[in-house]
Amino acid sequence: MKKKIFDLLNPDISKSKTGWFIDIFLLILILLNVAAIIAESVADFYRNLHSWFDAFEAFSVIVFTIEYLLRFYTLDQNRKFKQKPGSYIRYIFSFNSLIDLFAIIPFYLPLFGLDLRLLRLVRLFRVFRLFKVALYVKALKLIEEVLKEKKEE
Repeated sequence: MKKKIFDLLNPDISKSKTGWFIDIFLLILILLNVAAIIAESVADFYRNLHSWFDAFEAFSVIVFTIEYLLRFYTLDQNRKFKQKPGSYIRYIFSFNSLIDLFAIIPFYLPLFGLDLRLLRLVRLFRVFRLFKVALYVKALKLIEEVLKEKKEE
């Protein structure tokens, strides 16, 4: 079962057609989230549709959380991390995982009783959903490589 889930989440490795559809769904969801963030910045628009925005936010975060947890669950199926000491820790702090984590964290902060003023600042992390697009578009992989090479500078 783990292998099947891994294949669905990584169609670039497994060449899974169903996985490709999942990737397209996630990409569209990310783009819709970016559009929602932009639309929310228009006060009148947000005021009229805030319940729709909140519901869409909840749906998106649930999907992204499930994806994140499934990627973590199937980590031992990934050749990059398989049977290496500390692979789960390395995965959590990998670029892709951090982008996923920063995209969902703002939704969960109020559940831990954090100050809502802080939440407004942290909600900016939702912009990280845009960076998730980089996980699906090969041309943007170059940006990731440059950032990794130049991170010390």
